Amino acid sequence: MVAFRLENTLSIFGPVTRGLCEVENDRLATVVETDNLQKINSGIASDRDVDLNGSEPVSKNMWGFTPYF
Repeated sequence: MVAFRLENTLSIFGPVTRGLCEVENDRLATVVETDNLQKINSGIASDRDVDLNGSEPVSKNMWGFTPYF
């Protein structure tokens, strides 16, 4: 799995959904789908009751197409 820093995956166009990765002993323990992630004045907000600073590893869907698609 490829993980990204949460702060690098937020959108200026509104809230996003990401899989918050929980890591234990340098191994992926769980991925929790989290909705309504967005940057606010005091940090990062979501629909879960968690403190987020932007450095959390997250998973997201990506699509890849050939130039001829």
